[in-house]
Amino acid sequence: MLARERSNGRLTEAEFFVGRLCQEAWEKQSGARMGRRGFNPSGSRDQTVAHELSIIYALDDAAKVAAFNNRVAAAIGWTGVAVLKRFLVEGHTFSTYAGLGATEAQINKVGYRFRDRLKDLTEALYTATGAERQQIRSTRDD
Repeated sequence: MLARERSNGRLTEAEFFVGRLCQEAWEKQSGARMGRRGFNPSGSRDQTVAHELSIIYALDDAAKVAAFNNRVAAAIGWTGVAVLKRFLVEGHTFSTYAGLGATEAQINKVGYRFRDRLKDLTEALYTATGAERQQIRSTRDD
């Protein structure tokens, strides 16, 4: 989804990278894991330690993703989070999200909403802005 939107010039590079960041965090949250499946309790002590460490890392990841979700929700709201997840993690397309029998205009409106949420999130997370009316001063001691 992101690559297609970027290649068609509908996303900036920054919006693409923020979208990938969200996608990676939410895939991690959904439990998408690569590598070994399951745990064999009859294995060696090293396997047991490795399994315990993987649980600890998973809990740490969960806490980080929860903090990330709160930060994203502060920028675009929980509805915005749900909309982005539909496309970035659940695999919806604009036409499947719009529903059966949707017109081209309705499908385009869904795409616009997705891009608009991603743009708002990018502005909140990616761009460097200071507090309102904040003056940035640079001094140098020689």
